[in-house]
Amino acid sequence: MILVVALGATFGVWHLAREDDRREIKTKFDFRVDETISRLEQRMAAYEQVLRGVRGLFVSLKFAKRDEFHAYVESLHLEENYKGIQGVGFSLIVPKSLKARHVATIRKDGFPGYTLRPKGERDTYTSIIYLEPFNWRNQRAFGYDMFSEPVRQAAMEQARDQGKTSMSGKVVLVQETDKQVQSGFLMYLPVYKKGSTPVTLEERRTQILGWVYAPFRMGDLMAGVAGEHTGELDFRVYDGAEVADSMQMYESYTGERHESGLSNLRTVKRLEINGHPWTLVIDPLPSFAERIGGGKPKVIGIAGIGLSLLLTLVTWLLATGRKRALALATEMNCELTERNQQLDFANRQLSRATRLRDEFLANMSHELRTPLNAILGMTEALQEEVIGPIDDHQRQALHTIEVSGTHLLELINDILDLAKIEAGEMVLDCVPVSMQQLCKSSLLFIKQQAQQKSICLEVSIQADLPYFLLDERRIRQVLINLLNNAVKFSPEGGDVTLVVGLDQATNNNGASLKRDVLLIDVIDRGIGIAPEDIGKLFQPFVQIDGALNRQYSGTGLGLAMVKQIVELHGGRVEVCSEVGKGSRFAVSLPCDKLAVSPPELAVKAQLDTLPKMDELPGKPHLLLLVEDNEANMYTFSSYLKAKGYRLLLARDGNEALKLAQANLPSLILMDIQLLGMDGLEATRRIRSDKKLANIPIVALSALAMPEDRERCLAAGADDYLSKPVKLSQLVGKIQKLLLR
Repeated sequence: MILVVALGATFGVWHLAREDDRREIKTKFDFRVDETISRLEQRMAAYEQVLRGVRGLFVSLKFAKRDEFHAYVESLHLEENYKGIQGVGFSLIVPKSLKARHVATIRKDGFPGYTLRPKGERDTYTSIIYLEPFNWRNQRAFGYDMFSEPVRQAAMEQARDQGKTSMSGKVVLVQETDKQVQSGFLMYLPVYKKGSTPVTLEERRTQILGWVYAPFRMGDLMAGVAGEHTGELDFRVYDGAEVADSMQMYESYTGERHESGLSNLRTVKRLEINGHPWTLVIDPLPSFAERIGGGKPKVIGIAGIGLSLLLTLVTWLLATGRKRALALATEMNCELTERNQQLDFANRQLSRATRLRDEFLANMSHELRTPLNAILGMTEALQEEVIGPIDDHQRQALHTIEVSGTHLLELINDILDLAKIEAGEMVLDCVPVSMQQLCKSSLLFIKQQAQQKSICLEVSIQADLPYFLLDERRIRQVLINLLNNAVKFSPEGGDVTLVVGLDQATNNNGASLKRDVLLIDVIDRGIGIAPEDIGKLFQPFVQIDGALNRQYSGTGLGLAMVKQIVELHGGRVEVCSEVGKGSRFAVSLPCDKLAVSPPELAVKAQLDTLPKMDELPGKPHLLLLVEDNEANMYTFSSYLKAKGYRLLLARDGNEALKLAQANLPSLILMDIQLLGMDGLEATRRIRSDKKLANIPIVALSALAMPEDRERCLAAGADDYLSKPVKLSQLVGKIQKLLLR
């Protein structure tokens, strides 16, 4: 009887565990799918930013020459920093009347065999005149008229007419040979004759100069998208909104398919990139279940049967004697010890997962910040005219590049900030802040987006507001996120209102607390939010419009960051919304900490203490720059030479140590991540050398986690700057350290 009851209980627990295991596998499968699709979307967004940078080059130079185009694309290090992209090119509009002159010009430029392909008479021609890297595969596309092929022409016309990035359907690239042919597609961004995007459709069609574009081979693009989970999922990508063999562009698994118990997990996702639809069909492979499935039902079944038999045996032993009961108790104690060891192992695995997450965030920060340092640094140098004079048109183009790069940097910082907040490591840097100035600077970030949708921005800021002790950068994040959402979810011709002022604080029941709060209201008359969705608004990576064919882009981080930042300031965020009528986001911040006077005089006093170059004593100082990234080395050295410094250049720690010992520089700029001897080890060795021990060292690193600064200072660095580095800030650090 005891055995029957125990086995019945075991069956019940086993059944519940099996259902729980199935739900866990489904949850983890969905997470893997969403994670992989997110990587693909981020990769495509990065490629679009590359095209925007190239268009900025054309706008700033009015028309980039071949060598200028080559130098710019080469500095991007596409193969290292943008995996999957086949190249970056420019296709020029060639009117029929100018065809002969165009061909003669290109041939005179050093390409005697150049001709427009395919042959034939057409009203309008286009020609690929630049394509980098100009290797053997890309040379096959030189002179090709993409307008002659319907799929490419449709995407080019869409980009031209809409004034923004478009993507073609499935094609076979002209770069392909008869071996290992892959499906492909192209991404286009229009370039207009006057630089900026014309307002009307007719102007866009008449002022089109050409397109910057990028070709992609699907196999190369998708390589590595699944990250460490490659081999667990079968990804199939179809062009368009339907699943059809003729439209299949990519399949990750080409082996034999066998029926398994996971076929119910198949997921079909609709993805829209730059207005073009893809359909993704994702199936789990057997290796997924082997890795994810914990085998808990099996363990419970075996353990339950074992315990049932054990219980029966215990009963028998109790009936037959105390000695056997004691022996059985000893055996059970051993089993308990083993279970505790298993639990300890699981805890160590959890700690390892946390460490791997931190390492991933650090590596992501380094890989994205390194090219951004070159882009923003060279932009700053050009704006300060250290390389040569620029006109107003070029200055505006450089400003566009700077704003776009800064926006990308802020996205990176958002992800890192969220990780810091979740780990309890976020520390506020509160200073006296003018709300008038803060609102003004925040509105600049969304002004262009509002103008594109003809949205009226109304601003009402209470007069004579005092200065508030706030973390200015974090509250700017709050304002930009709320304003950006209001514009995004408002219809064409709508209006968005920003109201800032002092109000009386209330508790959760609406009763007055007899003290003031700073109230920030962002109001729109857009699509609104359903009551059942309001609770999801502030969850990280969650979007109300979460389908892959959603109308509105975004990462799902914005409102989560808003809530966390406001609560760190001791405030709260409230939402009122009605579907079809709009939304109101109200931020209230405590006002018990007010700055008595404006901070300008204190800031000015600090700035006045910074010396100018011509005030530094003696001949120009000799600096040692240690940097293994060529683009960053060129950016730093060009700027510092223009500021009057002499430079020594080293690409690794060993070379830096030798140059320092031989030349005794006035100051060392030390990159941290270097091949061979890294920057931390080089800094320690310099500090251990009596001749070099007092030379100031500034650590430069694309690592931006909280402990990175402490590691650099502990190794012996005098100061630390995180890439991308503001060049004017770097010069200020140098001057301050040289006068110590």
